[in-house]
Amino acid sequence: MKPFAAPKRVIITGRPAPALRKLLKERGVEVVRAKPDMVISFGGDGTILFSEKKFPGVPKLCVRASKGCAKCTISRVERFELPEHEKVFYCLNCIAAALDRIVGGTAVIREEPKLLGKVFYTRNGRQRTQEAIALNEVQVHNKRPTHALRCRVKVGDETVAPVFMGDGVIVATPFGASGYFNAVTRHVFKKGFGIAFNNGIYHRAPLFLDDLKKRVTIEVIRRQGLFIADNFESTVVMLEGDFVTVEQADEPARFVVT
Repeated sequence: MKPFAAPKRVIITGRPAPALRKLLKERGVEVVRAKPDMVISFGGDGTILFSEKKFPGVPKLCVRASKGCAKCTISRVERFELPEHEKVFYCLNCIAAALDRIVGGTAVIREEPKLLGKVFYTRNGRQRTQEAIALNEVQVHNKRPTHALRCRVKVGDETVAPVFMGDGVIVATPFGASGYFNAVTRHVFKKGFGIAFNNGIYHRAPLFLDDLKKRVTIEVIRRQGLFIADNFESTVVMLEGDFVTVEQADEPARFVVT
């Protein structure tokens, strides 16, 4: 955890938030459209992903549009069992007190690692590259639901899956572990990174890595795949021989906690 100086300029993303604007104005915090000290993500998980994509690295205060959240309506024991991403949310029931602590200078920053995914693909005889930075996961998914994708997976120089046949491969962060990764594997994790083998013809257990100093490589060896990151609308069609590399991004996501 790192200290967080009281913000003077805030951007609100997500749903219309007249109540939040009023609370900020009462505390002398200006709501702006550019160059914020803090971003309030007002909505759900998708709003967080959108906010981090649009304002990478800027501290985020996450608020649900409800009057209940993990911080104020459940016990400490229950809170310990919650997915990591739920622990960063506030709600309309407790946000005023949280803002008082933030403006008072007692809040801290919690950092979460992100992923840098790069897809290398060939079109018209030319090799091209596209990259995306993801908070939850980077994945290679089959393009056609009627066709299983065949791919090869390496961690560093070690081939961990010579031929995987299924819907694809997911590389997830702890923040994203309780999302799609958990839906596929029925596992969560709190440190390092996870690799999930999505709906394989033969079951393959997920892999857990302490870090991503060894780059993960996913190569399409038959059929067509899609390079996907978080909920980004932009995807890339992958043909045989195209591949994706995944490693830890240089800059983490930053969340404001009180």
